[in-house]
Amino acid sequence: MRQYDSCASYVAPKRRYIGGAGMQKCRMRVETALGPIAASWERDGVTLARDMMTDVNGRPQANVLLINDSGAVFVESIDTNMEFKTGGYIASTLRPIVQCVGPENIVAFCTDSGSNYGAACKELMAEFPHIEKVPCATHVLDLLMEDIGKMAWARAVVEKADYIIAFVRKHQFTRNFMRNCKAIADRELVKAGEMDMVRWWNWHGTDHPALTALACRVLSQAVSAAACERNWAVWDSVHTTKSNRLGLEKCRDLVYVAHNWHVVHNWYKKEEGLGVVAGNIPEPPMPEGYNVLEEEAEEGEDDVLEDEYE
Repeated sequence: MRQYDSCASYVAPKRRYIGGAGMQKCRMRVETALGPIAASWERDGVTLARDMMTDVNGRPQANVLLINDSGAVFVESIDTNMEFKTGGYIASTLRPIVQCVGPENIVAFCTDSGSNYGAACKELMAEFPHIEKVPCATHVLDLLMEDIGKMAWARAVVEKADYIIAFVRKHQFTRNFMRNCKAIADRELVKAGEMDMVRWWNWHGTDHPALTALACRVLSQAVSAAACERNWAVWDSVHTTKSNRLGLEKCRDLVYVAHNWHVVHNWYKKEEGLGVVAGNIPEPPMPEGYNVLEEEAEEGEDDVLEDEYE
């Protein structure tokens, strides 16, 4: 009965609050929780990665992430509609982010191998000579495997692999068996990889501080922009064919909270497993209810549906 009374007294926040002040509070909580990860950018450096996609409305946009050994943090989504994707334009969208993060904290740019990205990186590297360009290893390997797949002997192998994949997907017992094998393998890989190279240098390189700092800075960087691709999955869950009237600003806030909270959670789990932190995983950011009088005051404004999609 107490639980029922407690639930009955709860006043759920209205959609205007959830999409406005509530969302901004969630974003601020995530920004605070990202503090330890952001601190690693100054210590270990960070790689700036950018990738393009087209949403369900056919609107092109670019995602920008900051990646190092601590995690891949979603920073910005840029609406590139009605823009020529030249090297100069791409450089102009990345320059403010470089300035905001601090040029001294960025070690490399990681993009695909397009000529416009190459021109953009060349322009920025002339302005910030210490930053290097790292071709996306995933994109390079994808192009390589695509060329190999055109060979006759490779096509036969791919066809057999497709048949095996289809068989596993259609049979529940086989699918569950493969999942269990993958879970076991993942646990073993985590155990084997607990002492990664960055931590090895931090723990065993104390006699050579300059070399340790350099090694950690290099080994912490990303060689692939695959994290940008994974970020699109978050966008797909927010901006679907049935729910696609949200504006870019609201989509950006939702993706920022969802993606970066996953990064924070993984970082704390990793640090807790290594004994660095203990029991300090923050609670997920949820919009709080607010005073009933405040809700009644805004009730008249709540009927303005257009604001929901701005």
